[in-house]
Formats: sequence, structure tokens, C-alpha cells
Amino acid sequence: PLAHATSCTHPSDQRQPLQKLAGAYVEMQASQLSFPSRRNSGVLNIASPLRPRTIPQPQRSTQPLQPIRRYLETLRLYAALLGVNKASADLAEALARGRGDLLVVLLEPLEYFKPTTLEEAIAASHALREIDRWLKQSSGGERNLTNTVVLDVRVFSSARQRETTAAQEMIERDERSFAVFQKMVHELDPKVIITCQCGTANARNSFVRQMSSTFPPSPDRKHIQIRGRQVPLYRGCHPGVYKAGHIEKWAGPNTKKQAQCREILTSLLGLIFRRAFQALSNVHVVGSQERTLRDQLQRLLCYGNGSLPVRPCQQSSAEVLTIGFGSGHLVGHMFTLHFKSFSRKLQL
Repeated sequence: PLAHATSCTHPSDQRQPLQKLAGAYVEMQASQLSFPSRRNSGVLNIASPLRPRTIPQPQRSTQPLQPIRRYLETLRLYAALLGVNKASADLAEALARGRGDLLVVLLEPLEYFKPTTLEEAIAASHALREIDRWLKQSSGGERNLTNTVVLDVRVFSSARQRETTAAQEMIERDERSFAVFQKMVHELDPKVIITCQCGTANARNSFVRQMSSTFPPSPDRKHIQIRGRQVPLYRGCHPGVYKAGHIEKWAGPNTKKQAQCREILTSLLGLIFRRAFQALSNVHVVGSQERTLRDQLQRLLCYGNGSLPVRPCQQSSAEVLTIGFGSGHLVGHMFTLHFKSFSRKLQL
């Protein structure tokens, strides 16, 4: 220590030996403290001579801030109210994130899989892979499931729950999910909507009923009112209708007919996606190709009496009740949903 202390003193220091030793000891102790080196910008090394230093400004990120959008807040809150496990809630949110101009509507897209990431979900689900494929093809590779909003029309209400839940209770839960879905769509305020599900034709909620497609898919562009404006709605089929192992249920055992049906359905669904992307550019194409494909599929499937043997998607002709969606809103941690027959306040 003394040798080190001696080496730490300045050669020209003429102070008394004891004073020089004390000063050297203080300098030695300071030099051994684990402070950042003076090489680190903006940090003063207490063992170095005091001198003016330039404090660098923090680097600004070039990435824009991504605030939590209102529809995602609603999704999170509803998951918390239902006690949905974090993994399922996070995965639903990952699927729901994306640009707000285009919305794709599905029905329970993650119901039969247990993925932990969106990539695993896409790999496991035929429907998600097909939607991802059509998004890429229709946008020239610009869009996919990672940058396009996909919402489950029956939010956190699954077919598995129906196995253990009373029918009336499940109906009420479905209607609450439909109301939450409607609230999220209004908060998202998309420019164009593509719906690829046909399981809500009998819903009480009129907004959700309009989100149900038909089979064969309707090629006509519809409009749905969102926040006072008419939003283009394209109604395609669920990709599962032409999945191997499922198409036989309605196309029959003839493999040639199955192949023909699959070709027509994929062409029709791809065309619907292209029309939706054209609408994003404010281009509305009125063509006969969609109707021609639909008519071909209709003739291929019909019996002699003109009826379809099986209808995977069918609009209900029965009179259904309309449930009014009043003002689902967030006030602090209070989530209020107004229904025609009841009003519930769910407190976190």
C-alpha cells in the first residue's frame, strides 16, 4: 500500500510526509471504487481531474410510439373480467394487433390448438395459414397475420365451454361476447372488413348477424354501419370448408368433385380478398367472376331439386330478436354493457 501510495503522489508535491500519505490514500481509495470509467460518456469519474465535460443527449428512437389502442384495452379488460388465463389472452391480443384499416373476422380461430405464440398458432391452424396466404397474395406480400387485425366474433366464448355450461347461460355469454366484439369493431373503426365465418347467422345481435357469411359465399359487396359511416363488408367462407377431411362431409366421397369444389372455393376466397384490398385503395370493381364461380359451385353441389345436400353456412330464415348495443364503455375499471333485457356492471 505504501509503495502504491507513493506512486500515486505527484513528484512535485512538497507537503509533509503524513499529509502526503493521507492524500495519497484518499486518491487510492477513490480510484478503486467501482464507478464507471471516464470513457463512459456523460459520467464523471471522481478519481479524474475535474474538467468541463459535454453531456450527450439521449438518442431518440426512430420507431413511433405504439400506444395501447382502445379496442385492445377492451379485449384485455374483458379477458380479466372472465378470468381468462394470461397465455390465451396474450395470444388473442397478438392476433388482434395490426394496422387498423383492414379487419378480418373469424370464429374461434384458436379453439382447438394450444399454441404459445402467434407463429405456432399459424403453423397449427389450417384456417390461419390460409388467411395468412390470402393476405400475402392479395397485397403483394405487404400484409400478413402479423400486421393485420383478426378478431374472434365470439370473444373468449368457445365451443368447449358448451360441453359443461347450461344452454341458456351459454347463450347469454355468447351475446355478451358479441357485444364486446361490436364495441371493439367500433373502436377499431376499420376501412374494410372481410368476414370468414358463418356461425352467427342466428345471433340476437343484429350487428353480428351481418358479420355472418353464407355458403356458397356471397360475392356481392355489402356495407355495415360503423360510427355513422358505411364500411365495405366482404363475406367469404371459412377456409375450413375446403380442408381435407372436412370437404367430404358436404361434397361427398367423389374425389373429383372434392377437387373441383376446392378449386372453386379457393379461387372465390382469393378473389374476395383481392376485392377487399382494392377497396382499401378506394377502387370498387364490379365484375362477374365472383358470381360465375359461385354459380359453378352451386350447380356442382345441387341435387336435382336444386337444393344443396349440406349447408356448412346457412343464413337463418327464422325471425330473430334484435338486441340493441347501447353504450359499452370504460370508466376507470368499470365495464358496462347495456343489453335489451338486462344491464350488468362488471367490476374488476
